[in-house]
Amino acid sequence: MEGIKLVIFDLDGVIYRGNFPLPKAKETIESLRQRGKFIAFLTNNSTMTRFQYKRKLAHMGIKASAEEIFTSAWGTALYLKDRNLKKALVVGEKGLKKELGWAGIEVTSSPSEDVDCVVVGLDRKFNYKKLCLAFEAIKQGALFIATNKDYTFPMENKIVPGGGAIVASLQSALGREPLLIGKPSPFLLRLIMEHYHIEEKHAVIVGDRLDTDIEMGKKAGMKTILVLTGVTNEKDLANTPSQPDAVVRNLEEILEIEWLK
Repeated sequence: MEGIKLVIFDLDGVIYRGNFPLPKAKETIESLRQRGKFIAFLTNNSTMTRFQYKRKLAHMGIKASAEEIFTSAWGTALYLKDRNLKKALVVGEKGLKKELGWAGIEVTSSPSEDVDCVVVGLDRKFNYKKLCLAFEAIKQGALFIATNKDYTFPMENKIVPGGGAIVASLQSALGREPLLIGKPSPFLLRLIMEHYHIEEKHAVIVGDRLDTDIEMGKKAGMKTILVLTGVTNEKDLANTPSQPDAVVRNLEEILEIEWLK
């Protein structure tokens, strides 16, 4: 029986926290490449472009091509382009706006009759005015799209609110759910499987969140590995009915998992 061919890594809380790489991240990825595994990076964080993530990883000594990096911002851009949605009101940062622009999507910050959709991601300059503008555009008929619904994400020495907290405020005001692009939605995962021409049973996802990384992998029939270096701790793990296939305290420990060798 063929084993694992592709290892998909989350970024925040798995490879790094903030601007600091987690222990043995570089060495673990290099070891897996030497074993002949394909590597992909999958993040819900929409604040940067794939090329910015490539540079960030490079600064940490981790070699990755832009084609190995899959983000909720890039996935959102593809989704809009494929459905011929031409104009988006964006609550988000430069990385998201750039990915949409590169896909030919006109980006605006004001509601109007020709806005096709409202795209919401992490915005560290979010305020009440932005909430009102997004609310108005959706009320006028624009499609409500969330790059992700991660309520928190890990920084160097603390956990901070994520894009999902912003999505939740708009969702609460509107009384409706957004269309979700990022994990645990299978949309980005399908793009990865198509890119590598690999079936889900030959892939594993390594993440720090039970509600996104592990849930997505479980739904897809993939192997899942939870790393306790991000938002999930052992208490959280004990209180969830859906258990990952493996739990490790740090990234290097995945090299000892028998079915990953």
